[in-house]
This record gives sequence, C-alpha cells and structure tokens, in this order.
Amino acid sequence: MSAIEIQGFLNKLYLEEDFRNDFFKDRQLFFKSRSIHSPETIAFMKDINQGQVEFFSQGLYKKRKYAVDQLLPRTVKILGENHKTLFRKFSKTFFPDGIHKHHSDAIHYCDFINRQGKKSILFKNILKFEKDLLKNFLRPRYFYFSVYYYNPVTTLESPDLSDITAPSRSLTLITWRKGIIKNVMPFG
Repeated sequence: MSAIEIQGFLNKLYLEEDFRNDFFKDRQLFFKSRSIHSPETIAFMKDINQGQVEFFSQGLYKKRKYAVDQLLPRTVKILGENHKTLFRKFSKTFFPDGIHKHHSDAIHYCDFINRQGKKSILFKNILKFEKDLLKNFLRPRYFYFSVYYYNPVTTLESPDLSDITAPSRSLTLITWRKGIIKNVMPFG
C-alpha cells in the first residue's frame, strides 16, 4: 500500500465504526476480503492497537459533536437528550471534508433532522434559521432573502424553549447582506 492508501485506510478506521469493527473482529478475514497480501502492509496493520484507535475515534466524535452543539445551540437545546442519539446516527452516515468541516457537519445535520419525521413548524423554523446562518457565513451573497413562519430573531431571544409552541405565528422576511442580517420584517 502506498502512503496515500494507508492514510485513507486509517481515516476509515478512525471514522467508520462498522469498518473498524470488521477490522478488529478478524484481521485475517479482513485482509482476505480486501485482497491485502503485502507482508509489510499486513505487519503494519497487525501492530495497530484497538484501544488507541477506539480512544482516538471517540475523541474525533466528541470534537464533531461539540462543534455542532456550538453552531446549532437552539436546535440542540430543543432536541434535548434526543440530540445524542440523533447525532450518533448522523455521524455514521456523513463524513465532512474540505475546509469548514464543522459548519458542513452542522448544515448536513440540519438536513438529517428534517428527514427524521414530523417536527413542529416552530422547530423547523428555528432549524432553518440556524442553517441559514451557517450557509450565509460560508457563502455570503450580496443580498439574500429568507422567509420564516415565525420571527426567528425574537424566538431565539426567548430564554426558555421548552414550550416551543409559545410564540404567535408571524410570517417574517429576513434580508441578509454579505452574510449578516440586514433587516427583519415581520408581517402580522
């Protein structure tokens, strides 16, 4: 295996739980199933310590989760304990790459939550607003408009989100300019 192939292997080993489990369950079967015959590569892979890999893998997972917690604070607060379960499921299906990995992780996590089933319109509104904030940070356009069913700015200012049906519905248009909220126009 070349250095790049070894790097790719280690990347999968750290990030993909099923791949890691297959590797540590039966290494000989793993080598056969992936046609690994090089004695140097097999010797290298046999020296990999499961405890160290698991420790590093958990560290990477916790770093990802912490970054998403910081980027989507209201979404995480509303999800409560369900956030841990959802994020564990999500982290097995998406692996960010490129620059701004944590922002990409958070944006795709929002999409993942939306695909999980029915949520209240207010929750979807908050989720959409936090996702728009991230998207506008990553790719600020000169002007961008977003429509929400609730005023997300006043909803986000509310200290208690345990009752997410509390605010009255108000169609709101937000104008973004170069990634920053320029104007909030509630209608009704």
